[in-house]
Amino acid sequence: MKKRIIFTLLLLTTLLICSCGLDNTSIKSSSDSNEAAVVNSGVDNTTESDIQSEVSETETTEKLRIVTLGDSITRGYGLDNPSLKCFPSQLANNLREIYGKVDIKNYAIDGLTSGGLLEQLKSGDVSSLKDADIVTVCIGANNVLHLAFELIGNGNTDVINLFMEYGKYLMGDKSNVKALDDLSDYFASINERAESSEFIVKVQAGVEDLRTDIPKIIEEIRKVNKDAKIYFSTIYSPYKGMNVSLALITTQFKLGYFSDNFVNLLNEVIIELSEETGYNVVDICTLFAEDVKDNVNAGIDIEEMNINFDPHPNLNGHTLIADEYTKIITEDNT
Repeated sequence: MKKRIIFTLLLLTTLLICSCGLDNTSIKSSSDSNEAAVVNSGVDNTTESDIQSEVSETETTEKLRIVTLGDSITRGYGLDNPSLKCFPSQLANNLREIYGKVDIKNYAIDGLTSGGLLEQLKSGDVSSLKDADIVTVCIGANNVLHLAFELIGNGNTDVINLFMEYGKYLMGDKSNVKALDDLSDYFASINERAESSEFIVKVQAGVEDLRTDIPKIIEEIRKVNKDAKIYFSTIYSPYKGMNVSLALITTQFKLGYFSDNFVNLLNEVIIELSEETGYNVVDICTLFAEDVKDNVNAGIDIEEMNINFDPHPNLNGHTLIADEYTKIITEDNT
């Protein structure tokens, strides 16, 4: 019974955190005090993280220069030491073993949308872009992520009260059997809303924004650098296989199903535009789907009554991304 109560409290806390991810309010992680990738696409707080190699001058006279663009995934949100453990840093270390001297500049911003990246490039803040040999781009997830708030909030539903009443029932107050039906109805309404034409139109709007922004993003890069090789990653499904089920609740929240569908729409655009805009696709989505390890923070452990909705990659995930970029880049340059 204690495990069930803990599970309920964890789920309630997660829902409350998700409901704060609107109007530039950022999710906080216990492992990182920086803002999470939610809906803030502003670029005023742009920071440039320089990761310099310590290779001897005698090893090579040329330096491989890399610029990484993107959101909190690229920045390394949630890692205990993002600047050293994020996939761009790991990528740089991998390439140093192959090419020697490598210089990488990480311009990623938490919460960045495709429109935000376009504005960042137009602002001229990506000063190292003109000298880059390689540019990596990871963008698009935040175009639709904020819509999760609409699902969780489900209008003016008093989510706190729903879970409080459910918790009371689990703790022994059997007088309120209605609490079970109310929570089951809540999950059912979320499922219905996610499949409604109104909600799908909003998701498609975010997808179409990505379709409109990608050619402009590539154009801005080419304005200052005509020769750099551009690598654009697909977006993994953070909740793949995750469907929320609670004890005594008959309805399941089909989170994994919705996550897969929304991400697939974004990836179709990324892949479709690659040929006409001239970038190479790094298929992180398929990579994560086929790998047997836990590569994201999100997960559900029913036996331990533990749940985590953080969509960011963990250290395993960042290593997997870095290794795939290394593979694609080295194959492309042989």
